[in-house]
Amino acid sequence: AHIAPDVHQDSLYRQEPDLPATYSELALPLMMQDKLLGVLDVQSQIENDFQAEDVAALQLMVDQVALALENSHLFATVRSRLTELETLFSLSETLSSTLDVNEIYRRATRIFAERMPVIRAVISEWDQEQDLLITKGNYFFDPGKPGEYEIAYLVFPVADYPASRQVLVQHQTIEYQINDPALDLSQRELLELM
Repeated sequence: AHIAPDVHQDSLYRQEPDLPATYSELALPLMMQDKLLGVLDVQSQIENDFQAEDVAALQLMVDQVALALENSHLFATVRSRLTELETLFSLSETLSSTLDVNEIYRRATRIFAERMPVIRAVISEWDQEQDLLITKGNYFFDPGKPGEYEIAYLVFPVADYPASRQVLVQHQTIEYQINDPALDLSQRELLELM
């Protein structure tokens, strides 16, 4: 904790134009175990306003806030993991109910699009001999019109798309943003086409 009985005499105090009447300040860390989550800063118009009992009472409250923040973070993490597990279960259940390869592609792209959520999911197969990407599953997710597949299968020469080649050859995951100025022009055009 840091107590400034008179902020005008404290070198750590930074004058705030919106709080010109501040005379004393107390700052307490929001800690969870050894992890700093933030800080509680209270200010008073009375000089030397914060005493040891104020620090003790506020520290108890700050500890409760830190615990609530940590619990909220843990809950969000658990919820995210649960969603991932539900998606995996749904994918496994849906895909295991058919042996039709084309239906597997269609179902997989639908699940990816609906559960992520994204507006489109595409699965392509790499024909290494001809160096082509062949779209096998292509699903648009429109909450107003769920369940619509794009049936057309597109074929792309991998040589024309260096970023896609990098994913295929180096087995690296790459996230593309269509508005990224560093994105290769051919890859941008492919994203726009998709």
